[in-house]
Amino acid sequence: EGLSQTDLPIKMVPLGIVTVCLVILPSLARADLIPWYTQHRTHAHTRLSINNFCQNTSVCNNTCNFSPKVEGHSPGPVLAHNFTASWEDCQALCCKYSQCLAILYQPGNNQPDLTCRLLARTYNGSFQPGQNAFVSNVLGRQKGHCGNATWACSSVFENASSLFKSLGVPVYVRHIHTGDEGMWWKSTSGPPESWAPIVQATGRNLAAEFLSSTAATGVEIIYYFYLKTNNYFATTNPDWQVQWPNGTGVKWARGIGLSPCSLAWRKVVIHQILELVGMGVKAFFFDEYPGSPGGDWSPACRQEYKQRYGEDMPTELTPNPVPSKEVLPLAKSRNVLQFMTDITREHFHDIVTAIENATKDGASLVSIYTVPEPDDKGSIYETTELLSFGTQDVAKTEFTLPTRGLCKADQLTCFGGDWFKFDIVASYGWSMARDGTGYGSPPHIWVPHILSSDQAICTTSALRAFGAIANPDHTETQIPNYTLFNETYVMARALDTIDGSTPLPVDLRPKRFASILFSESSRNVYLPSNVSTAYSEVIYPSLAAWEILVRAQCGAVGVVVDWVLEVKGSTQDFVKDHPVLVVPPLGSLTPPVEANLKAYIGAGGKIVRLPEANWTSSRERQRHIPQVLQAVVGANLPILFLDSSKSGATPSEIRSIHVVTHEAPSMPGTLVVYITNNFSWCDPSETNTVPPSKILDLQLKISNYSQTIIENDNPSVRETCPTAIDILTKTQLQVERLQDSCVVDLPPLQQIIAINIKF
Repeated sequence: EGLSQTDLPIKMVPLGIVTVCLVILPSLARADLIPWYTQHRTHAHTRLSINNFCQNTSVCNNTCNFSPKVEGHSPGPVLAHNFTASWEDCQALCCKYSQCLAILYQPGNNQPDLTCRLLARTYNGSFQPGQNAFVSNVLGRQKGHCGNATWACSSVFENASSLFKSLGVPVYVRHIHTGDEGMWWKSTSGPPESWAPIVQATGRNLAAEFLSSTAATGVEIIYYFYLKTNNYFATTNPDWQVQWPNGTGVKWARGIGLSPCSLAWRKVVIHQILELVGMGVKAFFFDEYPGSPGGDWSPACRQEYKQRYGEDMPTELTPNPVPSKEVLPLAKSRNVLQFMTDITREHFHDIVTAIENATKDGASLVSIYTVPEPDDKGSIYETTELLSFGTQDVAKTEFTLPTRGLCKADQLTCFGGDWFKFDIVASYGWSMARDGTGYGSPPHIWVPHILSSDQAICTTSALRAFGAIANPDHTETQIPNYTLFNETYVMARALDTIDGSTPLPVDLRPKRFASILFSESSRNVYLPSNVSTAYSEVIYPSLAAWEILVRAQCGAVGVVVDWVLEVKGSTQDFVKDHPVLVVPPLGSLTPPVEANLKAYIGAGGKIVRLPEANWTSSRERQRHIPQVLQAVVGANLPILFLDSSKSGATPSEIRSIHVVTHEAPSMPGTLVVYITNNFSWCDPSETNTVPPSKILDLQLKISNYSQTIIENDNPSVRETCPTAIDILTKTQLQVERLQDSCVVDLPPLQQIIAINIKF
């Protein structure tokens, strides 16, 4: 009863053996997620790039010894990317960056031009390799060598682990490859010219040094590895570059992009990553997408496209819908957009699989985008399938990223509908990043631009409540920033326990009383030509269901994505984790998704189908709340719910509270419940950041239950209430029976309450 194939605005292509490759899904338990990743859930993020924190401090003293004349020509102006300097400046740059210079003479307009280029890129942005250095009519070439270079890096670069330890940070992110610079160790993926200048000059292995700092301090490191650019390989292998239809390179903010269609480049990347794994690196942070989601017309992409689609790659472009500092291609052809999504998925799959095969415990942080919305660049970048590559595959996203699609957090209306509040869209995106792995693995969520201690506490506690890793950004020149972050990490140490002292179990995950089905494939059927229908048929209904359930404050609400439903939906374990699925109205989902729903029902799962309604209207959504809640609660009675009847808070204040329950198979009979106050105010992009008022006299009502008590070898069933502990203060909370429920009197809610309930 969903859409038929003829309804799909996409060319259906028989891909032969390629189809088999694309639908093969990996085994679901090849390796383990490294324990310290999940046991510590407030990390720290910094950059500390050699581009900014290391420099050559040696003095030149005329050691370059360049000949100013080649084949009788006098030296002319030195030119490299509009940078003009004297012959002496060229010599000085050679010594400053410990590089050889290739001096090329080239005739032009009756006056010879001198082009001076560094063989490896310098890092102050003023002197870069010029493409015009590669000309066929070079009249001569001279090379000179600098003397021994002395390099120095700043104290924070060298001592970051110790500085973070003093702040109580257990895990932090730091760079091991920032942009298009050379490698930070003597990588065998390329010749010495492919290494960073500091490595060429000193032989340092910065990755090994960072690992030694972990051994010395106990502070773990997640290694930020940028996949998109590398100047040496882009320059020496121009066919590897991401290209426009006319063959010119696509330039990202950090350099010329390298194409994931190029198998040779992909092998280089994996070689570099596995070198790091061999040194002992366990966790990687892969930022952004590695290719060009709007199109890539490099020779490798054109060849692969023709092999898959049986035709030449279309070259027609459309303007990007949103202005950007980066000028990037956007293909008109939907097949091209789908092709780029497939290539990205395959590249990430190869990387994550290689890491999992090389280490039995690790973490690969893979960037997802603006789900549930399509991205704001007009492509159809399918992100949830990037989380299907095994237990070490976890999501990397940002605090506000789910609210930065085509509809923004501050919009009142979007695509003809009433848009949702920040806390609804953001928490839906965070939870999708969590449950999109199929395991409930905590996503790693970056929080930049924090301005106050209250804001740091608010953002990190909200993320932790929804089962995520909070990753607040730390400005390098202010590490350690006690004023901004001390309270956050003091609170984090308590929240990293289940009772104030016992560490969080590695298998802690949300206990969902119901889940929302979000079908990214059903959304993408309408993209890019019919965006408004994608919103009205798929995005608005799923967000409306999320809003209804989280506002009910009955515990954790889950999200089920396409690949998880397909692979796991017919299993008993899945039905136990997701006993009820709330799904869009009939006709909104593709036939394959509807077929997977039938398999879920066959395994004992229950679905609540949203009725036909105008889900874009806030008034219509309000009208359907009782009907949807009654159906969900009737299918699966929640364990608990928040009672605010005695609080005296306003309805608006109460609506902004979120209740999320967690459990762990390793500790049966225990729930960890997080209750958060309004967190919309702590959006780092907002300027009016006023913390919410403290809310008093909240209660948690727990459904009546029975447990078996054995006394004198005689089992008996009794109705008894659980115990409850305030995790942050380690105090016992009062629990009393009231009719058919057990009632927990909660402490005052400023930003977060964390409760251990022991049955």
